[in-house]
Amino acid sequence: MLSLRLISVLGLVVLSLSVCYADPVSLTLASANNYVSPDGGYVAPYMLQVTGTTQTFPVICDDYTVDVAPGLSWTAQTFSLTNLGSPGDSTRFYGSSTFANTNSATVAYDEAAWLAYQTGLFGGPAATNQQISNLNYAIWYLFDSTGAHGLSTDPGYANNVNDINTLLGDAYSAVTTQPLPDYFSNVVIYTPTCNGQTPCDATTTPPNSQEYIGFTTVPEPGSFALLATGIVGLVARKPLIKIRE
Repeated sequence: MLSLRLISVLGLVVLSLSVCYADPVSLTLASANNYVSPDGGYVAPYMLQVTGTTQTFPVICDDYTVDVAPGLSWTAQTFSLTNLGSPGDSTRFYGSSTFANTNSATVAYDEAAWLAYQTGLFGGPAATNQQISNLNYAIWYLFDSTGAHGLSTDPGYANNVNDINTLLGDAYSAVTTQPLPDYFSNVVIYTPTCNGQTPCDATTTPPNSQEYIGFTTVPEPGSFALLATGIVGLVARKPLIKIRE
């Protein structure tokens, strides 16, 4: 049986991880993929870095409205698919009601997560650069279906519109007609802080940066990282599993 100490430690771990969502984190765009889409823009993967550390992790951009160059830093909040719309700066497009094929922001973010996973950058089957480009444009079009920011005339979209529409149809079917795959519980949405504006206003000066989707562990503030180190040491010091004799 597990000792009370192990139960307490496990509870502390769960608590430390749960409070990470919606906590602010300082991010830097470390690099962008070497593959360039037909319009000359970068597509996934992008590598984010926790500012002041060497930790980097791959993400995909869901926001076509703002350009971000490697080296730019900003503050973001972290959300899971289950805490969309929670107090604070919510996901950038959560307050909208017009998407490519749904009026539900929840469904739209589920679709974006499904499309992101198909890139193979987060554990799914490997995809070619062109497939990754189409998937990224599908995510962009999902949140910018009016083309107000020039996406509808972007060669990366216009030259592949049939494939992109097929991907959007597949995404909608995947998230509305069957249970969501287990990997959905690992989705992290990195939303730039916007001083309480919902949806996030990309027209502010300076811009609030882009919103990204990843499947990595939520970057922990230093205190949580230190706590985790202490927990590991505690577990290593003394066996916590007792066996009935």
